[in-house]
Amino acid sequence: MNIVDVSTFPVKELAGGKRKQTDVRLTVSLQGVRIIDARTQDIREEIPFVLIPGWSVQGSYFILTVSQANSAASGGSAGASSGSDGGEEVRRQKYFLTEESTAISDAMSRTVRKVQEHILQQRRRTRRSEGHYCNFVDEEEARNLECSICSGVVRDAVMCDNGYVDEFGKHYPPCGCVYCMGCIDVALQWRPECPNDRQPLCSAQLRADAKTRQHVLMLKVHCDNRANGCKECVPLKDMPAHLRGCMFMFEECRLGCEKKVLRKDLAHHISPEGDCPLAEVPCTHCQKQLPRAQLEKHVQDECPEVAVPCIFNCRPAHDPSVITPVIRREMQRHIDTHCPNAPVVCP
Repeated sequence: MNIVDVSTFPVKELAGGKRKQTDVRLTVSLQGVRIIDARTQDIREEIPFVLIPGWSVQGSYFILTVSQANSAASGGSAGASSGSDGGEEVRRQKYFLTEESTAISDAMSRTVRKVQEHILQQRRRTRRSEGHYCNFVDEEEARNLECSICSGVVRDAVMCDNGYVDEFGKHYPPCGCVYCMGCIDVALQWRPECPNDRQPLCSAQLRADAKTRQHVLMLKVHCDNRANGCKECVPLKDMPAHLRGCMFMFEECRLGCEKKVLRKDLAHHISPEGDCPLAEVPCTHCQKQLPRAQLEKHVQDECPEVAVPCIFNCRPAHDPSVITPVIRREMQRHIDTHCPNAPVVCP
């Protein structure tokens, strides 16, 4: 993502129990928050959104919450990885005095929405984070197993194992929320916290939820081809095998006519009684096998057993109203021996 739509605000950064004030500029971009010294123009701190669990406004105060590892807390760099191995995560708060506290909060919200849109687009392109969207037999049971990020039944379920201690030493137990592995991986790219409970969370604090995974795989689902007439209901884990043999699945014609037909109808489609234009069928006159699409032309122009009008338009004596019909393969003999209109060489 490029740095676009940067918002800048003049503020006073408070430290030392709010007794020390420093004039700074607070910039908000897709990369996060940057604190710049107003006098020297030096960058005092850069905080990416992955380390910003939240923010709040209290009158003229804008309060920014920053997440970092316990071992790096107390004045360390705000860039400390939320997923480091230094111990439990802690949150520290940075206070800013400004008349534009609400405007800063609005800019943060707008920027976070843009980050979310970017992540969602990335998710759609890679298709990494989708739950199961099946026709579950027990819909209520399925709803109890939905991922709150994608609203599908959890795929490759993982549980948040994210106990932490705050800056005052208070311990918080793991939230225990369950998500699709792909969904929470994407969510953690922009905010290191549980989307439901807002507790600090990093990828290292996710563990496979074997019980939920097994439960999901045993849920019974209607066949994906239910609308085509299939009435089978099988456990989710068995659905791929069922679909490989389901007779109500659409397939392209194996002869290449590009028509899609149900598997159960495929044999009839390519049979002489079917409607595939590339299926070989016998000519009803000469019994020659040829593609159905060529049958009409064959009968009209080629079949030797078809009766066609005499090429010299001779008419039988018993019925002068019609042209004499002659079997195509007999046409030359008819001309040579029977046709009264056939031209002859003068002796």
